Amino acid sequence: MGDHFDTVLKPRIQKVVYSADWREGKPTAPETGVSHAFKYLRLESYEDALNNLDLGEDRTPDLLGLDDRVREEYLFSYLLDVETRGHLLNLDRFRDPWGCQLKIHDPHTGRAEARVVDLVETFHYLLGLTVREVRVRSGFLTIEGTNPEGHTVLILWRKLAGESDWPVTTNADLKTFVTAKLRINPADTEYHAIYVNGDHTLEDPHSKIHCIEEVFYERMFENTGNPED
Repeated sequence: MGDHFDTVLKPRIQKVVYSADWREGKPTAPETGVSHAFKYLRLESYEDALNNLDLGEDRTPDLLGLDDRVREEYLFSYLLDVETRGHLLNLDRFRDPWGCQLKIHDPHTGRAEARVVDLVETFHYLLGLTVREVRVRSGFLTIEGTNPEGHTVLILWRKLAGESDWPVTTNADLKTFVTAKLRINPADTEYHAIYVNGDHTLEDPHSKIHCIEEVFYERMFENTGNPED
């Protein structure tokens, strides 16, 4: 669609929310506006995926001396399908969920620019979560909702390292928060599943506590097939 969304569709939505009638680019009935907010998403493009590959020097192949056809065949048939599977999602980014940046292609400048991306909400979509409550307490972000099967789940986000404004928390902080603030026992049946980013030391006798990074990775690639097949 090119720039059609930014130049036509989004301004139309903004204008109709503010006023029902316009003339020569000016609102004539602002009292008819509605209290409303709308959200739009930008999907990661193919170019964005390539821009954010983190191979490391030891995994970057020496393609010098190869002709263009051989180089392209290697890049798209092997490197991107096999070698980079573990690098398409840098799990270190989950140590600071609110400071995660990706290089996003800007169609206007033709350059890839670092922008903060919303890992928290992306995880909601991957789970198919219907969010019921979002709260910030003691440096933790808690999200309660239901999964597509109708089960109640709890998601705990925390900052383990990084440069965002959120305070750094430890596993001791997490245990205190869960037991003293939330007053939940992972062994109870209140939640079908509990998701936490980073390694933790919470007791989990019924295996209901899941690592966000692992689930995120599995859901992100679950329909892409096995590169070894």
